[in-house]
Amino acid sequence: MNLLQRLLLGCSSLVKLLLWRSKIKKKDHHDGVKQVFDDRDRCCCCRWDQLPTDISETIVDRLSSDIDCVRLSMVCKSWRSSVKNRTRTRTRLPWLLLPPQDTKHLKFFDFSAGSFCNFTLPKSLQGGKFCASSKGWLIIDKGPRFNPILFLYNPISGARFRLPSLKTIPSFQEYIREFKDVYNITSYVDKIELSSPDVSSKNCVVAATFFNQGTFALCRPEDKMWSIFRGLDKNNSYPDILFFNGVLYALMFSENLDITFTTHNIRVGDGDGDRDDDVVLKLIPHGISLRAEAGSCFTLNHPIDWIPLDQYETCWIAEKSILKSYLVESNGELLIIHKILNDICVIIGGDEDEDGVGNGNEDYEFGENNNHEHDHHHHDDDEHDHNEGNSDSDDNDYVDHFQVTQLSKFEIFRIGDPNSSDIDHVATRLHSLDNRTLFVAERGSISIPLTSLDDGLKRNCIFFLDDSSHHNLSRDSGVFYIEDGRIERSFPFRWDDRTKFCMMTWFSPNIW
Repeated sequence: MNLLQRLLLGCSSLVKLLLWRSKIKKKDHHDGVKQVFDDRDRCCCCRWDQLPTDISETIVDRLSSDIDCVRLSMVCKSWRSSVKNRTRTRTRLPWLLLPPQDTKHLKFFDFSAGSFCNFTLPKSLQGGKFCASSKGWLIIDKGPRFNPILFLYNPISGARFRLPSLKTIPSFQEYIREFKDVYNITSYVDKIELSSPDVSSKNCVVAATFFNQGTFALCRPEDKMWSIFRGLDKNNSYPDILFFNGVLYALMFSENLDITFTTHNIRVGDGDGDRDDDVVLKLIPHGISLRAEAGSCFTLNHPIDWIPLDQYETCWIAEKSILKSYLVESNGELLIIHKILNDICVIIGGDEDEDGVGNGNEDYEFGENNNHEHDHHHHDDDEHDHNEGNSDSDDNDYVDHFQVTQLSKFEIFRIGDPNSSDIDHVATRLHSLDNRTLFVAERGSISIPLTSLDDGLKRNCIFFLDDSSHHNLSRDSGVFYIEDGRIERSFPFRWDDRTKFCMMTWFSPNIW
């Protein structure tokens, strides 16, 4: 017996209707017709929203995938309540948001159902670009190119909230002037994080970091302007931010490994005093995890050695280790996840110069950079090198290159009490996640606990996505198994031609 049959047989209104039909045969035609309309109206108005609680809960319990729960929650308020109550304790796998195939739809992959699901964007957001994901909300850019508007959008409920104009951020105007020709909103917005999935709450705060890493901006949904905090060193970078226990944490990269935790207060509000409040910002120095265990990570800023591949030195190869880091809340703990990659670049062609690499490529920088600076300069630098460094070169002389980036391993650190005076014991390296699974990506990371009932689900592993800001020649999205370091590269590489980024990320459906 399938679910629909159980639903029909369990529906009390259907039983009433069947009993009534058995009695109506005994009435005359006129009275029967009148009774038909009277009883039909009474039955139809209660058929769904007054279904017995035990029946509705049984139906929800038999739904195996999140997308089925989402569809059922859209029927009416009572079904939304049933789904909320029965799925709160269920293990819910995140969805994979795929790069859009057009400007009118969002496409997800639901792991629990093993299928794709599509959502049509409201007309007001069609043509927009995805920027980030946080706590069941997507951040979508829509508007004129040099005056973009950011929206919080919940594809499940359809709710959307407008964020303040980026023009209220002074550094945005500077960014436009400097990178007008290669400007892209997704390269300006680094990270956006919500303090709560309840966006309608007055306590919900939106935090953001941008291209110039020394700027933190905060607001509440529907505020008219961003609250800016500028008291940070622009020479440092802040690759990830996360609200944890009501505090905004930011991971800080610095060449000075002796920097310790620092705490700041950021005033959030429009200045009218009605909703102005302070948000505590704590900076986690990247060096604490490097010092947590000797030899656990590689040395930052390791010099790059270019090696010729032939005797004429027209083809050069270099390999560099790259570190990407994420902050993740997991089982009441704050984790730093280090993603260590091998980046190989090959340059073909060009004349040799005294530094060993032709055509000015001794200054060529490859690999990921947390603030995407080299993404903006790349084309201009190449053109500059050709025009100024090869004024007397042959027309057939050229420089070309290709790049391959692949995951080497992950390393996990738990942050202890940031107020501890003994900084050496703040970060502890973890060699196992036990019954947890992490889903990490540059634009949104998630942790889920698994129980003995979650048979068949992979645990003690990290699902990862390719965060490359270039066309990667190697597939590099999949699963990393912590126990033995095994890597399965099982997801295809997807490139978004509009944003020039691989815009896949994890999304946790916010049904309630």
